[in-house]
Amino acid sequence: MKLIPIIFCMILYISQTQGAEAIKGAFGVEFGNLEDFIKWPHNKEETKEIKENTYRYETPKGYRIFQKCWFKVTPKTQKIFQIYSFHEAENEKSAEQEVEIIKEAIKQKYKSKIEQYKSTLENKYDQAILFRSGNRYIQILREKNRLYIKYGDYDWQKLSQQEAIEDGVKRSLKEGI
Repeated sequence: MKLIPIIFCMILYISQTQGAEAIKGAFGVEFGNLEDFIKWPHNKEETKEIKENTYRYETPKGYRIFQKCWFKVTPKTQKIFQIYSFHEAENEKSAEQEVEIIKEAIKQKYKSKIEQYKSTLENKYDQAILFRSGNRYIQILREKNRLYIKYGDYDWQKLSQQEAIEDGVKRSLKEGI
C-alpha cells in the first residue's frame, strides 16, 4: 500500500515536467512579463523601445554571432512573446554553416523536448527551419548571407493580435466611426 502514493507522486512529477515548456527564452530574456525583465539594472539602460511594443537591447548573453536583439510584448498585458536577432555573414557558405551549427546546438540542448517541423516559410527563404515545444518555437531563417533566429510563444502571439484589435476598436469608437 505504501507503493501506491510513491507511484502517484512519480506520475504527477512526470506529467508536470513533460507539460512544462522546454523553451524559456533566448539571449538573456525570458518569455513573460516585461516588468520582470526591466527590474534588472543593466536592462534599463540598454533596452530601448524602438517602436510600439518592440524593444532593442544588446545582450550580455549573446549567442555566437547574435549580440543585438529585439523582443516584442503584447500591447495591453505586456507579455514578452517574441525574441529575435539577425546576423549578416561574410558570404552564403558561412551563413549555411552557421545554420547547421545552430540547428545541431538546438537539438542537443533540448534533446527529446523539442521537435523539428516543416516551416511554412520554406518557399520564401533559402533555408527555413522550425522547432517546436508545446506552444513555443524557434525559427531559423537564411536568405543568402543573412541569418535570422526567432523565438516565440504562439499563445501570447495570438493574445497580442487580440489586444491590438481590441485597442483599434476602442480607438475607432472614440474617433467616431
